[in-house]
Amino acid sequence: MIQHISKRATLRTLSKNRTLAIGGLILLIYCIYGVYKPHLRNVTSYSNFIEKPKNCPKLGFAKPPLPVTALASYPGSGNSWTRHLLQKSTGIYTGAIGTERFMINNGYRGEGVTNGSVIVIKTHEAKNVRVVYERAVLLMRNPFEAQWSLFNLKISKSHTNITDKKRYCTHYRKRRRTDSWKKFYINWLQFKGDLFILFYDELLQNKENKLRELLAFLRFSTKNIDCALYDPEGIAHRVKKFPFRFFDKDYINNTNSDIEEVAYELRKRSPVMADHVLTWRKSPSEAMEQYQLDEFCREYARERTEMLNLKAKALQKIVEKKRI
Repeated sequence: MIQHISKRATLRTLSKNRTLAIGGLILLIYCIYGVYKPHLRNVTSYSNFIEKPKNCPKLGFAKPPLPVTALASYPGSGNSWTRHLLQKSTGIYTGAIGTERFMINNGYRGEGVTNGSVIVIKTHEAKNVRVVYERAVLLMRNPFEAQWSLFNLKISKSHTNITDKKRYCTHYRKRRRTDSWKKFYINWLQFKGDLFILFYDELLQNKENKLRELLAFLRFSTKNIDCALYDPEGIAHRVKKFPFRFFDKDYINNTNSDIEEVAYELRKRSPVMADHVLTWRKSPSEAMEQYQLDEFCREYARERTEMLNLKAKALQKIVEKKRI
């Protein structure tokens, strides 16, 4: 009897130890994943732990020249990120209307190049303004997200930084909605050459398939696509983040109307794509309450004034000590 009880106790102990061991292992894996998650994001972008690709192409200009191709988008729509994916996949520099020092300093040597030596040419202009394009990639993003991204770029002066309410209070209270997003896309949807429409949100969710489709349109091999999928982020890809309700009801209603007009024009090319664009509409219930934001900004102004007064007093004390 005692031996039987002893066996049962031993089994219970072993079972308990096994449970603790499994629990400890799960906790350890969770902790390791938490620490290395930012580093694993690139490696696990489209499969689990792919090997670093070998023999990725060295960046250079195209010889012989390629068809002059626009990469057209409204500002804040992921143009620079798409350029990164294309450069990694093809080994060919991307060009741009104008130059940006930030991009040049980070390896985009095609800035300012607008001919066939680059695979695509970044533009935020209407079609065929300064360059006559043979074909075009039209990159489209939800206008609410694009506006938020553009706000961050203008205020933080960075392609990747995220701003906050305080920045909103001091820099962007008087922003005005324009219909420039609508006009830009209706203009490009009337492009007469070969046109490939690429949705930013679909590229974000399904990089491999969308990148394959894009490369097929550009008549490029996909043999080096792993070079882009292994390092998908680049230096200008800002993660979407809305830390507070950014849009008021009028802005939402007017932008929803713009979305519907663009979808109407797009339906002439593809009803499926038009339906996708309509999913970008936002409910007015998601609008910020203006009185709450006003109250926050007044409180921020008071705190800022108090901080400046304290600094002034501290500086005055230093000056007085030096006089003594």
